[in-house]
Amino acid sequence: MSMALFGGVALTTPASADGVSLDSVTPSVVGANAATTVRIEGSGFTPDDAVTIRNCPASNPSAVYPVPFPAPGPGQDPGSVTFVDSSTLLMTTPTVIPAGECDIYIGDTGLIDALSFTSAPERLTVEIVNTSEHADEEVWVTVGYNCPLGITSPPWPPGAQGCNTDGTVNPDYAWPAEGGQSPRRFWYEVYAGQQPLPAFTGIRLTDLPTVPGRAHTYALSVANINSGVVYVAYDQAVNTGSAAAGRAPSYLTSTTRFDVFELTFHGSGTSAGDAGSGMWTNQVYANVTGVSGIGILMQMEGLDNSQGADGPSPRRIGPGIRWADGLTLSDIYRAMSQAGIDVTDPKVVVTTDGAEPNASNFLRFVSPSTNEGVGYPDLGAGASSYLQWLTDQKATMSLVGPYSGAGAGQGTWFCYRTDVFDASKPTTMRGSYGFSSRSAAIDAAASDCTGGTTGGVITTATTPTSSTPGPVDSQAIYMQNNRFLVDGKPAAGNDLYNAVFRDFIVSFAYGYWGSLDGAAGWTTATWGTGSPRAFDRAWPSLPDSTTYPRWNPYAGVIWGLGNPYGMPYSDTFDNAGKGNPLVSGSSITTLRVTLRADGPWDGERTLLPSTQRITAPKGTTFASQPLTAIGFGEDVTYRVRPRLPTSRKRAVDGIWFVRSTGVIKGTPTRIAARTTYRISAISDTERVSVAKIRLHVPRP
Repeated sequence: MSMALFGGVALTTPASADGVSLDSVTPSVVGANAATTVRIEGSGFTPDDAVTIRNCPASNPSAVYPVPFPAPGPGQDPGSVTFVDSSTLLMTTPTVIPAGECDIYIGDTGLIDALSFTSAPERLTVEIVNTSEHADEEVWVTVGYNCPLGITSPPWPPGAQGCNTDGTVNPDYAWPAEGGQSPRRFWYEVYAGQQPLPAFTGIRLTDLPTVPGRAHTYALSVANINSGVVYVAYDQAVNTGSAAAGRAPSYLTSTTRFDVFELTFHGSGTSAGDAGSGMWTNQVYANVTGVSGIGILMQMEGLDNSQGADGPSPRRIGPGIRWADGLTLSDIYRAMSQAGIDVTDPKVVVTTDGAEPNASNFLRFVSPSTNEGVGYPDLGAGASSYLQWLTDQKATMSLVGPYSGAGAGQGTWFCYRTDVFDASKPTTMRGSYGFSSRSAAIDAAASDCTGGTTGGVITTATTPTSSTPGPVDSQAIYMQNNRFLVDGKPAAGNDLYNAVFRDFIVSFAYGYWGSLDGAAGWTTATWGTGSPRAFDRAWPSLPDSTTYPRWNPYAGVIWGLGNPYGMPYSDTFDNAGKGNPLVSGSSITTLRVTLRADGPWDGERTLLPSTQRITAPKGTTFASQPLTAIGFGEDVTYRVRPRLPTSRKRAVDGIWFVRSTGVIKGTPTRIAARTTYRISAISDTERVSVAKIRLHVPRP
């Protein structure tokens, strides 16, 4: 007989007649409807053991899920069982199991309530990995969020309609609820270790807990965050402060180099408000976005809590968000210039001194959705422009798509048809919704999109809030900010009509309209599955995009070099075949964000990391990071000023310099104030003095 502990409860598992016993399952909580590998430990296991998951979910307590699961359905993982040895099995869960608390059986021997399937973990770990040229101490993190002002959100203290607005302290969240209190809805609950992390307040990366075994990696712990934005900045914090107007630094005017990633997450156990009102659990939805601009090359991946035979073996969930291997900021700059973007415009490329960007002055690239198209090709000016060309075709456009949001048309397909497109006039769209399938909606397009429930009439407008009809222009395509009316009234929000207009306006940005011969070039049904023939690929016969602007060139550059969001509606049409640029899944327990190196600018020689800050108390052994010389060729050696001995035997105050690697190291024997050492890389006659090592030797 064996004993196992789960949540403080001892479960007794008698050995079966054939000698099988179950001791533990690790992890004991996994994502619902997800494939996660758990380690089952016990004794008497054989390669032929039949493994089943039973007695869950609560809605179907008699359910039995064999592993692997037979015929799980299209796109589903049947799961698997791997025999390691007589005491260990690895089981990958089938993706057909919903939320619930389950028993694990090997043959007739079971472990009761051994494995819980949840819609989201209780906490999400957010790891930030610094592989940039900047020292960890020079990286700052500021976490912000969106609090719905019309809804109170205890336990925030009284304030502006239930939201903490000062951004300087967090209340005592009492997580989980204690003293008989029911858990409440939280809009923001983020921790650095066990301490609440203030919202809208900058913190050094090095003030966050480190991740054991991972260099330059620090972590946040998130229980809940609503429309969260995490700002990462170099050299100084983006302290966005208490006033709502100051919570978002300007991509056009900020003198701080920063970038953002976004996430929404509500951990399991969060209620929807008062007791009895139900749960409010949402898996993570996160992305790296270039919609406003690009200041830092960041990548993102979601990891589950899978186990291997010898310990944790997390798996990446989905493709993640990545830039091309070896990509540099200089590559993006060059690609933008080649795409017809005016990279000399200070509203397109922002630097500290207004000069051409380099390693010292670069701040960010600014998107056309932020600067309203300044410095970007005008899609409507001149006879060769996209909007004029479309006008000359005298064509109508069909919009066929699914709607999964709330309200009218939920869970059905829509079909809308424009009048003959004319860039000098407002465009009107009429149609219906409620079609049960894609094919039914496509059939309706052949008869002016009738046959379903008649929807409101959509008309393009001059601004998102104006009641005045207006034509589609270049700015509307770049900004994608919902300039439309429904039955003569401004757009109401995220509803069916927003989905129709979204598909309409983003098809201009992709360059889809008219890009194919015949009727195929005038219906979203053609590219609704994510046609990769977008941007410049949609118009391969055009000599250049500067003379013949046919798409959003900024979004096209990002799409060609990676898969982050490049415009507000990049998630439409499967991001032109690259997949939805979101990291999401019920089994994600860790969100890992990597800050990539900028790389050298064209013709530039540089040393990485460019700056290091080291605090080495007297008597403590230390070593700086080895330097990497970029743009120098081979046989690089280093010099340091102020001078240091180049061998341990000649060390001064216990410190010396390694010429082959640019490393300062030693065991200080004397307390010293901060000293800045400047490193020069030498190759033939070329040298650069950009690397700095700032050393402080305090009392032990």
